[in-house]
Amino acid sequence: MAQFLLWKRHVSEWVKLSSKTNGARAQSFHKLDASFANTKEALDIRGDAL
Repeated sequence: MAQFLLWKRHVSEWVKLSSKTNGARAQSFHKLDASFANTKEALDIRGDAL
């Protein structure tokens, strides 16, 4: 039962994350750019996400 509750919480967190606005999505791209320092990987990840 406890595992089911953990799974349910995980799913609701995922739904919250996936239902964020485009503004939040753009913000996460900005964070990706900062962490990858605009390397090819960041551009590839951005391309995959869009």
